[in-house]
Amino acid sequence: MSLPSSTALAIELQNVRKSYRNSDSPALDLASLNIARNEFFGLLGPNGAGKTTLISILYGILRADEGSVKVLGASPDNRSIRSLMGYVPQNLAIYEGLTGRENLHFFGRLYGLKKDVLQEKTERLLSRLGLVDCADRRVSAYSGGMKRLINLGAGILHEPPLIVLDEPTVGIDTHTRRFILELLKELHAAGATLFFTTHYIDEAELGCSRIAIIEHGKILAEGASGDLCRKAHCETLEQFFLSITKKTAEGSP
Repeated sequence: MSLPSSTALAIELQNVRKSYRNSDSPALDLASLNIARNEFFGLLGPNGAGKTTLISILYGILRADEGSVKVLGASPDNRSIRSLMGYVPQNLAIYEGLTGRENLHFFGRLYGLKKDVLQEKTERLLSRLGLVDCADRRVSAYSGGMKRLINLGAGILHEPPLIVLDEPTVGIDTHTRRFILELLKELHAAGATLFFTTHYIDEAELGCSRIAIIEHGKILAEGASGDLCRKAHCETLEQFFLSITKKTAEGSP
């Protein structure tokens, strides 16, 4: 599967607002972003900043209350566009009663992969994830890191040109985190567009060509991490992040 050749941008968000009934403030407040094809883009923000809401809108799980959202040049509600996307949610979306291999087969069939293609992609992915030896064990017996890997595998098995990932490394050890980040960089190098949310500053620096910082549903800054730091006279992205989020906190009622 490939992107429409006329689509210059993978993701377009213009003045997107989203509110929940039981909240006094919007989860997204006039958020605007443009993500180019073959970009590795990181959305950095603390818990509750609006990252998951934004990802859910991109994949068509939620609808924006206001604003314009386009994914690969079309509405996220477009099923043909959704088939060109890989979605890796923060909450594990795999079946613990199935084995690792069975989970990948299940999701591969949902993607419409033919049997021989599915078999080949599954075995290749299990090998890349380092899960061949435990592929026929139920996921309920997996460690937290192994579950994260299968969760990731379920979203990238069909080799989509656009992958959106919501905190894919949350709650796992340092080695598995680094392994996942290296795999994401491989996918990017192979031509995929990645939109990746995290609250880990080091993750945003490791592979992302550009980042945006979000807090209280607002996009506070956007650009290459080095450019953001230079313009603000900060030595590190951590310093920049702390300074800009502090300003937001000081300006809050």
